[in-house]
Amino acid sequence: MKIPEDVAEMLEKETSIKMIGTVDADLSINIEHLKVIKIIDYDTIHIPHFTDNDRTFDNLQKNKKVSIAIFEPAIIAFKLNGLFAGVKKTEESLNHFSGFFDAEKLAGAISIKITEIYALTMAIAGDKVA
Repeated sequence: MKIPEDVAEMLEKETSIKMIGTVDADLSINIEHLKVIKIIDYDTIHIPHFTDNDRTFDNLQKNKKVSIAIFEPAIIAFKLNGLFAGVKKTEESLNHFSGFFDAEKLAGAISIKITEIYALTMAIAGDKVA
């Protein structure tokens, strides 16, 4: 599965709205805003992992499934489903994220393998994109 170009562009665009949804062992839902996402390769992304309380990371250790919604207001939206693939401490991701956050609070990057992508835009909502 390859992340399509238009989706990839939205993922890394600073002005797009990005939300991540995870569930814990009791299936309680947690939704958080993502300020930044880094594309690593054709089907893998990184999000920042912090040294302090990180509910998303805690949930991903209990249930590997994740869903990310990205929006360009009044234009287009996508939902990306994926699986937690571990924590990475690559220099590239840490340098990228330190441009947005205090480097001392970064513990690494949460790696997510994208498995499916769906349209959320009204006219084509629910259509599988990749």
